[in-house]
Amino acid sequence: MQTGDQGRSGSSPSAGARSATKHARRLHGSSTLRTRRLLQPSSWRLSTRGLCATGVCVIVAATVIPALLLTNQRARVASSADVERLQVQAKVVKLLTGIPQHGVILGQQTAPVTLQVFIDLEDHGDGTRWFDIMLPSILEHFVRTNVVRLEFHSFKSDTLNRRPFYLQQIAALAAGAQNLLWNYVATFINEQGTEFTNYVTKEFVSNIAEQIPGLNLAKWENTETIAMAKIVEADLITARDVGFHDSPAFRIGPTGGKMKDFSGRHVATYHKYIVRTRPSGERYIAGVSSEWQHPVSLIETADVKKAIEELI
Repeated sequence: MQTGDQGRSGSSPSAGARSATKHARRLHGSSTLRTRRLLQPSSWRLSTRGLCATGVCVIVAATVIPALLLTNQRARVASSADVERLQVQAKVVKLLTGIPQHGVILGQQTAPVTLQVFIDLEDHGDGTRWFDIMLPSILEHFVRTNVVRLEFHSFKSDTLNRRPFYLQQIAALAAGAQNLLWNYVATFINEQGTEFTNYVTKEFVSNIAEQIPGLNLAKWENTETIAMAKIVEADLITARDVGFHDSPAFRIGPTGGKMKDFSGRHVATYHKYIVRTRPSGERYIAGVSSEWQHPVSLIETADVKKAIEELI
């Protein structure tokens, strides 16, 4: 027995070795158990929830971040637009404060000379130039001194289509029912949209009205009547009968007396536009012709002074 036991002593493990082997088996069994647990469906479900939660976060981030950026961008655009509107109103207030208005009249109704201004509110070039450069001096020298009063009249020259033209001109007349017509006109002139496009809508004219201090919007909306459309039509007939070609156009004369055509020294000539009509009836600009338009003549302080001297 002893010989046999001794004979196996080279291949048989000692007590320490057996203990280490058992410990290794326990570790292996524990590792195997953990592996089996990880492979169980419940672990997969937990892992899937984690992935789903991560996916939701990614989706939310992908949706919310652009929305926030867009909101911030819109806020900046709105802020910029608000600043521009405030600047326009400061300009209009400076131009008109202290001058009385009555309907279409700017200035004292009893002023001895009347200057009629025929204008299309959609007039990017000459209309804007006259309002910004020449009108302030005319107001300062002749209207504020109660020598001249201005009368607003409609003349379709730059607005291509009939509906937006009537909409914008009637909106101005409706403001005139509250003696704020010239505030409306000056604001519109300064905030025109893209030239020769149908940008004038009910929303656009309402936006102009909302910017005018002291204008009662409810009354303004209720004042836009068929009677005012007839006033616009009557102005157009007068402009055609006189032979006006472009706006702004002017007539001058003694208040309550006969008016005569009034041209200034500032003459500008432009090429004619080629106007086409779509099947819907909408007119649009198709290009520029080689032909020249009838010259446009704008009046300034010196022209008004000379005309007054001839009248009085």
